[in-house]
Amino acid sequence: ETLDIIDKLTQNIVKNPAEDKFRRIKLTNPKIAAAITNVPNAVEALKQMGWIEVPDGLALPMSVSFTDEKEALAILEAKDHYKKLAENKDVAPDKQAESMPNVPANDVFEYRDYEGETIRLVKHRDDSPPCIEVFVEGASFWKGIPDYSM
Repeated sequence: ETLDIIDKLTQNIVKNPAEDKFRRIKLTNPKIAAAITNVPNAVEALKQMGWIEVPDGLALPMSVSFTDEKEALAILEAKDHYKKLAENKDVAPDKQAESMPNVPANDVFEYRDYEGETIRLVKHRDDSPPCIEVFVEGASFWKGIPDYSM
């Protein structure tokens, strides 16, 4: 539900970029509190998108625009990720591991995140261009070249 709410907020701004009412989020609203305020890292995700704290919640400055649809695409990718995770719950862990590439040990970094999920970063040196692939619980989540610009 959190991603659905963030998606709806983003779509409202894309469709109505000049309307102030869509550029404010009252974090005490019961529906917003249940889906965003009380969900770990949800408010932080909104801040990463450009939202800023104001006395009654969050606001998106007029200088922030979602017209390039990068934010909407990121939300859709996150929704797809969690859908795949839900589908993979019925797949045995050894079958999930089969989908992971066999690469030299020094090209793999694996850890458990704060939610206990296994995250695996794999360097693909032989790809052109070389890239990194991120696996979450054995399912490929993202593959590409990291963009460190902000």
